Amino acid sequence: MKVAVSCDWLVERNHLTSIVEAVLELYDEAEMYCLIHAPGQILGPVEQRKIHSTFMSRFKGGVNEAWKKAYVIPGAAKNLFIPCSVDLIINISSGLSHGIKKCEKTKMATYLVDLEVLEKKPKGILGKLSFPFIKDWVLKSLKKPDTIWPINKSLHHDLKDHFDNIGDVLPPFFKISDYPLFPAGQQKIFPRDFWVIHAGNLDVDQATHLIDLMKTNNQKFKFAGIDDHLESIKKDHMEHFYGNRCSGELAPLLAATKGIIDLDKTGWPEFAFKAMACGRPVICFEDALKGGHLEEGLGVNLIKNLDDIENHLNDWPHRGELTEVEDYDKKIRATVMKFHDVKFKAELKRRIEGLLS
Repeated sequence: MKVAVSCDWLVERNHLTSIVEAVLELYDEAEMYCLIHAPGQILGPVEQRKIHSTFMSRFKGGVNEAWKKAYVIPGAAKNLFIPCSVDLIINISSGLSHGIKKCEKTKMATYLVDLEVLEKKPKGILGKLSFPFIKDWVLKSLKKPDTIWPINKSLHHDLKDHFDNIGDVLPPFFKISDYPLFPAGQQKIFPRDFWVIHAGNLDVDQATHLIDLMKTNNQKFKFAGIDDHLESIKKDHMEHFYGNRCSGELAPLLAATKGIIDLDKTGWPEFAFKAMACGRPVICFEDALKGGHLEEGLGVNLIKNLDDIENHLNDWPHRGELTEVEDYDKKIRATVMKFHDVKFKAELKRRIEGLLS
């Protein structure tokens, strides 16, 4: 059986890239198809595969430039053809790549990560004029896969009454083994007296507000994760920005922290889950519950707005006796073990076999 793997774009390491890597581990000979590929930007097994992409890969601004010229996306997807010799396409989509052209007889299973493209705010006159067409193309393209497995309950709820190819939710994963608990001996070294704030999903106003909040309450803190979009405030607060680090550098930081603030609203607060794998408690928006993956309980503290964070800053679980801390850390880690990558790959393989039978 010949398998191809497709996705929207391969330009940086993120959760979608991790999913692509997990799928490629199941199919050694699978080739890749995507709208934009930035060679050399993703280290690892993905770059070792043959990657087919569109003319959009030549855009100097990458994905940002692509959104400015979003009106070309449907045409680019149509001109990238997955050959009829392929028996199965496993598509990891954020709303676009399920529109890549294929043979009618070729089966396709789409793992739908999100549909944020429908909420994009187009820029420029051409972008605003073409956006209704793009939105219509995205929705029509959702009929192409033989089955769609949404990443969360919210997405499943939004689609199930409008499309007849919507399957069960397929819970996502992260590399839990990359985020271990601190050994007891090392816990004695770190006082856990600072906060880590996920920078990736903050805008400038939110980040500025959090900086003021932390300083007003005499709290130590670090921003971690992708922070290019916060460049305008980084220069004045550089000591508080840790940057986007690999798991080998991020895990020790998370394990040594007092707690993590992750204001993700997508329903998959991966940064928070990584912290919980390290045994650390988190603060999240209530909206993070909508995906059905994060659950209120041990280690999860929910807020409705930014100002609610202040109620937690000085009223936070103390370190206590070492044995108590160890037990607390282990219990928090246990709540995210269901997102192990081995479990995800086994479930994906089972579903693929069911589709082909």
